[in-house]
Amino acid sequence: MVRTISDDFDYGFHDVSTLLRDKRFSVEVKDWEHGPPELPDEKLTTHQLLARHGLFWVPAADHRRVRKVLAPLFTPAAVESTKKEYEFVAGDVFSALAGRETVDLVADFTAKYPLRAITYLLGIPRDRQEEFIQFGSAVIDAFYPAISPKALRQKMEFLPRGVAMLEQMMEERRKSPGRDFFSKLIHAREQGEKLTPKEIVSMVALMISAGCEPPRHLISFAIYDLLRHPDQLETLRSEPDLLRNAIDEAGRGAEACVRRSVISWS
Repeated sequence: MVRTISDDFDYGFHDVSTLLRDKRFSVEVKDWEHGPPELPDEKLTTHQLLARHGLFWVPAADHRRVRKVLAPLFTPAAVESTKKEYEFVAGDVFSALAGRETVDLVADFTAKYPLRAITYLLGIPRDRQEEFIQFGSAVIDAFYPAISPKALRQKMEFLPRGVAMLEQMMEERRKSPGRDFFSKLIHAREQGEKLTPKEIVSMVALMISAGCEPPRHLISFAIYDLLRHPDQLETLRSEPDLLRNAIDEAGRGAEACVRRSVISWS
């Protein structure tokens, strides 16, 4: 069984703060005493490039710049304005299930809805949506611990094509921006700072990986738990104002279940 550091140590804020500031644990290879040589972009795979220029792996100075540029796009008000887009996609997915006697919640809804919502939010044209969804599926599966080497190789084939499509769209929207979120990423400016093309593409990949798995697990675990506890489901139906609290509790439960499943791999 795989153990986590929390199994053996009782740590607090000071310990975590020290760890985050210790360069021995930096994401920058140049800070490692025995780290491998840092390869130029030309020698990296598409997957490695997406990671290198993503928010979690860029050097500290670039991380601060990227966060500063992105901050206005992710304020509560800005996120609230996207609610209609997500509601539209949810309704569209549900409408395709109308008339069916049985529905597989995971296969028919939660596995599809998040990525389709991001596709819609980014303003991916209809004739490019299938290719984008293949790209998004590859981004998600690249971090799935149980994927086989063969399946991973097949998924990785979609990454270069997806990046090329996003780069082409980037050029189009530099000249003619829309109201979509992809255009906002491309034209985001904060005190003269902006994102590089590679950072923009990597940000789309991060939106996919961070925006698909959490809601998929949240919705699945929430419905599963409510069906196992019909009294709580009835309470929620009779008092819909409790929905926000129910989502928060379901989120904590889903996170704990996913964490236990990940650390149990042997």
